[in-house]
Amino acid sequence: MDLQHLGLLQLHVLEMLWERGHGAAGDLCEQWPSSPVPAYTTVLSALQKLYRRKAVRRRKQGRAHVYYPAIDRESFQCEYISEIRDKIFRGSAAGIVAALMGGEEIT
Repeated sequence: MDLQHLGLLQLHVLEMLWERGHGAAGDLCEQWPSSPVPAYTTVLSALQKLYRRKAVRRRKQGRAHVYYPAIDRESFQCEYISEIRDKIFRGSAAGIVAALMGGEEIT
């Protein structure tokens, strides 16, 4: 799964799919939890990018596609953190923890 460069909108859409279990772009726009609600085409574009990255699956339902998470939240978090650890912290889990601790030294 390609998790590089996921934007905030894509992460938000994925979060909504984890909460709901599935959804089409129109459904997500109708249920958008905050204002302003992004345009339908913006949400659809985020879903399509997530599909290309294999983060979601889809099936045709009428004229629309319904999207489903391809990975559960916990597995996604572990994989995402692993990528951050490898790319930003040179594989150091202690470096991540230290950054989260505000640079305090850990033993």
